[in-house]
Amino acid sequence: MKTLVTGAIGFVGINVVRLLAEQDNQVVALYRTPPDQDALDFLEPVRDRIDLLPGDVEDQEQLSAIVQEHRPEGIIHGAAMTPRPETERAMPARIMNINFMGTIKALDAARENGVRSFVYVSSNGLYGGIEDPTKPVTEDTPARGDNLYAIAKVASEAVCNRYKNMYGINTVSGRVCATYGPMERPTRSRTGMSAICEMARALLEGQVLRVRGVEVARSWTHVADIAGELIALLEAPKHSYDAYNVSYGVAYTLQQVLDDFTTVEPKFRYEIVGPNDEADVAYGPDAQRGPLDITRMREDIGFQPKFDLATGIADYMTWLHSTTV
Repeated sequence: MKTLVTGAIGFVGINVVRLLAEQDNQVVALYRTPPDQDALDFLEPVRDRIDLLPGDVEDQEQLSAIVQEHRPEGIIHGAAMTPRPETERAMPARIMNINFMGTIKALDAARENGVRSFVYVSSNGLYGGIEDPTKPVTEDTPARGDNLYAIAKVASEAVCNRYKNMYGINTVSGRVCATYGPMERPTRSRTGMSAICEMARALLEGQVLRVRGVEVARSWTHVADIAGELIALLEAPKHSYDAYNVSYGVAYTLQQVLDDFTTVEPKFRYEIVGPNDEADVAYGPDAQRGPLDITRMREDIGFQPKFDLATGIADYMTWLHSTTV
């Protein structure tokens, strides 16, 4: 299947692009910021199956022209801005233009050019903080718009469903969780790194990582499984539901993450700091996420993720060490 991916040089996007190409698909990969050498090196093994193109989801005319020229059968729409609180306060309109209006413009480009499948990359952030980290979170859990990022996700999912009803586009939303793995790095649209990425940074720099909120749990999932699930949604002949959780299906506390990382990398060092101390990784109750139930993904789509936390961290660190030699 020829597939167009927006946000193609972002963390999740670039892994989606590479996996699609590894599966012998032709990929039209749109970027807002030109790929750096690390991105080009990551895609090099499959570069002959990838068309790297500048493309901005805020530019309707440009986006429609690209879709018209390249005629993809499917679109995975991952372009988004993941803002820190200070960014949200500074540029709310820009965030919504990219995260919500960008979805509408991508949908219009699909509608105008007969694209048959559209996967929207949503987020488990729309569930908000979860009080009980042991209770599975299903797709029927009420959505909450606690910040502009989550509000845009909720609204974009609703618009995808409306376009499906109005125009017959096969739209579906994949609710992505806490992701880690190869090619996580700061970009214009994503400045906050995952806890696991921060652990890797501290290890490579020989620093002691300061952490707070070790009891907070999140559904940590290797990016290869995230990419695989999004592609499975794209290629599924039918969807019984409008939205699917995209995860390994288990919530791990930050302490469990620290323990597994230390097992993989015995030289890693960290200290737990107090509530008023400076921290490199700090989670509060609002960051708590329960285990995302992936029954729909397993039974309806037929995808089974393969990386639990320990094997995922080991895979990530093997890759990272190979790129830093």
